[in-house]
Amino acid sequence: MLKAFRMLRYYPGYTLVGAIILVLTIYGNYILISRSGWWAIASIVISVLVWVFFLTSIHPQARLQGRLITNIPPSWTQNSKPSAYLTFDDGPNLIYTSQVLRILSDFGVRATFFPIGINIERAPEMIAEMERERHTIGNHSYDHQTFIFRSRNFIEMEIRRTEEAIIKAGGKKPTLFRFPHGFKSFRAIQIIKEMGYKIISWNIMPGDWLGLMSDEIVDYIIKDTKDGDIILLHDGHDTRPDPDRTQTVKALPHIIEGLLDRGFSLKCLGEVLNGRENE
Repeated sequence: MLKAFRMLRYYPGYTLVGAIILVLTIYGNYILISRSGWWAIASIVISVLVWVFFLTSIHPQARLQGRLITNIPPSWTQNSKPSAYLTFDDGPNLIYTSQVLRILSDFGVRATFFPIGINIERAPEMIAEMERERHTIGNHSYDHQTFIFRSRNFIEMEIRRTEEAIIKAGGKKPTLFRFPHGFKSFRAIQIIKEMGYKIISWNIMPGDWLGLMSDEIVDYIIKDTKDGDIILLHDGHDTRPDPDRTQTVKALPHIIEGLLDRGFSLKCLGEVLNGRENE
């Protein structure tokens, strides 16, 4: 529960909007209840539904709107050692993705990347290098817009354009998808699963895009990671051509060393999920 509330700091804008909605709802319900009648009951029901939709759309581990993979159960791996899964969103870019790949190679570790289509077109050679190093490459949309309240045509176009960019850059057609910002809806989940994708979320999120220092990123991950956890990091920032991922790159060797020292095996998601039924 503490982790669920701590996650709200990662989305200050949405948290503020949610708080305003909550205050107005409480006040409105107080006025309506004082007058009694069906309007009060209807207002309470609508308020609850709005909040359920809001929270289950933005929280990465909420499954009420549809099933998604937030961690890997130990029974899926049959591994005697605990496993953790490093994932990187919002790349690629030449400066930071290349450094991430070099660090992973130095440690002999494989990870999962969820690149954005526009960014792939800027740095296609990074996709080819990921493929050579046998990392898993997923789909993170073409231009990182949210999928909530979007048409089927919009969702399919975003995914297809990113598929084409990955294949053109030397990768394989992806089978894993991660929502931009992690924001989801029942309709979007169903459409994406119909397209043959497994939907990946996460349950360890240090917030490396918030300007945290490397030691804060490292401490959060080392202390919180458990067997099967999916760790969210970033090698880019939305579709920006010049992100600063200095602290993430600085933290990465210490994250890997710390998890290995704790006895973890670091794997890419493709090793575990390829061949499994769509979750």
